Order: sequence, then C-alpha cells, then structure tokens
Amino acid sequence: MLQKRGVAVPLSILIVSAMGSVARAEEEGSGSDQPSDIPISVKALKLKLKADYRVELEYNDNANNVSEVPDATDPEKGSGTFVQGDESDAISSTAIGLTGFRLNLRGELDSATSFRVRYNLTKSDLEYGYLKREFGPVYFLLGNNKVKQFGHRNIRSGLVKHYKALFNSAGGRPFSSYQPVIELGSKIMSFGSVALQLTNDKSSIQQPEVAIEYKGNFGGFKPLLQYSMFDIARSNHIAVGLGYEGLGIDLAVDYNLTTRYVSKNSKTIQTGIVVDASYTVEGIVTPFVSFSNLATTNEADGDSEEVTVNKQLVPDAAGNQIVAGLEYPGFSSAIIPFLAYELVTGKYMVSKGEEEAKETELAVNTIKLGVFGHF
Repeated sequence: MLQKRGVAVPLSILIVSAMGSVARAEEEGSGSDQPSDIPISVKALKLKLKADYRVELEYNDNANNVSEVPDATDPEKGSGTFVQGDESDAISSTAIGLTGFRLNLRGELDSATSFRVRYNLTKSDLEYGYLKREFGPVYFLLGNNKVKQFGHRNIRSGLVKHYKALFNSAGGRPFSSYQPVIELGSKIMSFGSVALQLTNDKSSIQQPEVAIEYKGNFGGFKPLLQYSMFDIARSNHIAVGLGYEGLGIDLAVDYNLTTRYVSKNSKTIQTGIVVDASYTVEGIVTPFVSFSNLATTNEADGDSEEVTVNKQLVPDAAGNQIVAGLEYPGFSSAIIPFLAYELVTGKYMVSKGEEEAKETELAVNTIKLGVFGHF
C-alpha cells in the first residue's frame, strides 16, 4: 500500500498523472525560491486475474463397434451410414489430458467502466474480450461476448460442465458460443435484467442479427427468456427456462425451439429439453444428474415429417442423453475431483457385413474421471 496525505492507495496498478510543472517564482526582487504546489492525482486501476483448468481421463466402451462410411463423392464427409463390426471385437478407447485451461482477467477503469478478457489456451480461442460502460441501471458493451441463446445450460457452460446437452451440440447452430457483439442492457428494478445484442450469424453469407434476453431473480427462482433471429430474420431461436438456487439445490429446466427456413416453403424445426439438477452437501459432496433430448421435424408445402435417424454419432436429429455423477469440493475450489457417466441413445442407419443398412438404435456409454478447479 502507498500512503498519500494519510489515505491508503491500493497498489494494484497506479496511474500517476502530474499536472503542472515545478516553477520558481521569478518575480524581480522577490527572491523566493519555494516551489509551487504540484497537484498530483493518483487513480487505482483494479485488476483481477484468475485461471481455471480441467484434467480428465475419458473412457468409451465402444460396445457398438461402428465406423462411419465416407461419402463417395467427398471422402472427407460422412454419408450418414455406419458399418457395425463384430461386437466381440470392439476395442474400448481411453484418452487423458488437459482438456481446458483458461486465463480470466477482469478490470475496472473507474466505477462505471470495466473490461473482461478470457482466453482459452487449450483451444487458442478468445472467449470474452469486451469493454463495458454503465450509465446508472443501463450499460453498453462492445466486444467478444457470449451470445444470448440455449438457456441456462449455455449461461453456465464451461469447464465445470461435464457434457454438452444434445440440443446445444447439434450441428447447424446459427451462432457460435462467443462472438463479437454490440450489446445494450438494463436492470429492471428488482425484477431482473434485459439485454439486446447485435451480431452476425454463421451462414456462408453473414447477416446482422438480433438476440434478446430477459433474466429474472425472485427469491432464488430465476426465469429466463431468450429470443434470437437469423437468416435475415427469417429464422429464429427461442429458449424458455426456470432455474432455482438455494438450500444446496441448483436446478435449471429449459425448453429450446429453433425454426430454420430452408426455402420459402420449407423449414426445419428442432426442439430440445434440458434439465440440470445438483445438491451440495457443504464441504462433502455434490451429486448431479442431467437429462436432455433432441427432436427434429421437416415441414414442406404444408406436410411435416419427423426425422428420427441421425447422420452423425453425436445425434444431430433425434436422441436422448442422461448424465450422472459426483463432484467432491472438500479439498478447495482449486482441486475438485469428479466422476461423470453419460449415456446417449439414438437411431442410425447401420449395416453388418454384407447386409443392407437398416435403422438401428445404438447406445453410447462414456465415463469421465478427473479434476477441475479455479484459482
């Protein structure tokens, strides 16, 4: 700490500006050699640097023993058809490594101006990188930020989430998780907050689009409403959810609906439910369980058809997911061991040997054992 006129100044970063100059009285006959006052203002730039990480061992039993058949016209793309080998010859896969390491820098230039930079070193990816200015209850934000979409799971997603919900991981999403945005938001007294984002979609010809969000907090209950438009406002995404935090319980339920127009008279509709629940016994253990699903319907010229067969092993049309596990927060926030199990089921076009491919339901099991934390 530094002392200036008896006042303690935080020694985070000191920006010293000196106004004026040392001047001696030069008036003839004064003989004064006393320096004039030099007004000095000292301003503290508050900085907080944190980091989080995740190390895990992932095991997949590969009980289905399937491999994807490449597209004959483009071998790098899958054809949506799979070949299943002898189940007795299935070889499980195991991988271990640092799956996440992020640096998170927050700072305040003054009481109304702040910034945030978060960089994911394992992916070489800038997640957050924005400047935020507050004007009373209203704020203006410019830079890289998380897009308002996909409900509570997207808000809370990060290194502590052990698996992506099926709806969130399905292909063809209109926005990336983090994108350059122009954002305007405001608090609504004690009723929560609203935000409006302007950004671009991920189409081959990028178009400026809009995302809107309302978040509330009523005694631990947290309603959520998100609406975004893309494809020049022809298509849209809606997420409606309710969360609760209190008494050791952390619960969130979301319903997602994306309507994407393929042409003037045809569209694809995808829906998904995500349920996350955990209960923390303070300092001992946190059991958690999650459920998510994905459903797809194609509509054209007034007719609708449900799509039940996936073209990728991670369901891109229809499927169900169950996740369960334990976290042990007893050591510290820097070392939290965990064990997580995931079961994903879905239908695929599968052939055995020389047999013609037919619709087959597969179940994929994954186990993760590891540790995460922040410091």
